[in-house]
Amino acid sequence: MKIRKWALLTSFLVPFFSIFIDTIEVISNNNHALGLPFNFLYYRGMGFPDSRFQLFVSDYFIQTEYRVINFILNMLIVYWISILVYKLTLKIKEKVRN
Repeated sequence: MKIRKWALLTSFLVPFFSIFIDTIEVISNNNHALGLPFNFLYYRGMGFPDSRFQLFVSDYFIQTEYRVINFILNMLIVYWISILVYKLTLKIKEKVRN
């Protein structure tokens, strides 16, 4: 049960922090996309803000589109990868002990 809580927290934080780490994908002059592995945050405005934290300020927040389905899909991908990595490390540890 402990690993599932950890995986759930990780699956939320990794896509969220990818906004600040990922490169900005320029779709057109006024459209920019962020998020890993699938884009879930779109900024539609003249020029991208100087700081990515400004996307959550009222002036830029109005021009920002959040695709919740893509964020949930990102969470599911990260969740299953983290569970898989955990199970693989357990198997490797068992083989090393034997």
